[in-house]
Amino acid sequence: HTIDSVAGDICRLRCGGSGCGTFYSYDLTTGEEQVLYRFGGGADADYPDSELTFVHGAFYVTSQLGGSSKCPTGCGTVFTIKPDGREHVVYAFKSGADGSQPDGPVTYENGKFYGVTSSGGGKGCDKYAFCTGTAYSVTESGTERVIYRFRKATGAHPGSALLQIKGTLYGVATSDGPHNQGTFFSLTPAGKFKM
Repeated sequence: HTIDSVAGDICRLRCGGSGCGTFYSYDLTTGEEQVLYRFGGGADADYPDSELTFVHGAFYVTSQLGGSSKCPTGCGTVFTIKPDGREHVVYAFKSGADGSQPDGPVTYENGKFYGVTSSGGGKGCDKYAFCTGTAYSVTESGTERVIYRFRKATGAHPGSALLQIKGTLYGVATSDGPHNQGTFFSLTPAGKFKM
């Protein structure tokens, strides 16, 4: 829940009374809080819990739930929200090979956002595709591409931001791997993976 400064206010996400979450501003000078958007669940985002990435005048954020109805409570989304509260779902995950439950913030590089899903990404999972997760890219217009599908041998359930250094993405898978303790990995935007 990192906070970002916008026009003298601090904006962040937190769970609201509806249970789906809110987007709000908090003025450091006056201590005044203002709810700018209440998430609705369903096709809308639900349970936003990542840090905010500010690009081209808007925040880009992930939600673990909401979006596609292919999961019981939605498979998660990448969405954008303006500082004035205008919200739009950029991409709704569909589970299966696509991935589900995006975890952590998105990283912006050369016109694309990169992130990870903690589930989905494989075949032969349970009926909600709770598999080992994916790394993905998504454009501002909503074109998504899976760039890597995790396997138990390479680490499963990635759960952190992807850190971009000189064109390479770095991250952590929280379980499995050669010693069943998770892995630290590097990944190129083209999908070349290395532990």
